[in-house]
Amino acid sequence: MVSRFTLRSTELREPWTRTCDVLGQVDEGTGPNKILVQVDPPVPGFLYGSVADLDQFVLAPRHTGASIYPDVSEWPCHVYVCLPKEGGTWDRGPYRIADWGLMERSSETKTER
Repeated sequence: MVSRFTLRSTELREPWTRTCDVLGQVDEGTGPNKILVQVDPPVPGFLYGSVADLDQFVLAPRHTGASIYPDVSEWPCHVYVCLPKEGGTWDRGPYRIADWGLMERSSETKTER
């Protein structure tokens, strides 16, 4: 299982790239596998309509058949960058798609088994 990688925003007018650490799998009961990640440094919250800067996102694979947990099926991997909807939680959702992103291997990519 990959525990660290680079995430790059691909759809914003103000794109960003951050180092991500996997905090674990999340399950809202529907859709593809999803992971909760912590980003460093935090992303300015105003980019996604949030008052506070964001240091966590939920990622889900964008392409049918792709997987990001427990193993990433392809590198780079296109993902949806998600936030909990109002009333939702980080570990159970429901989630809204805030951005599209690209998971990329980096010199810091770590794989754990």
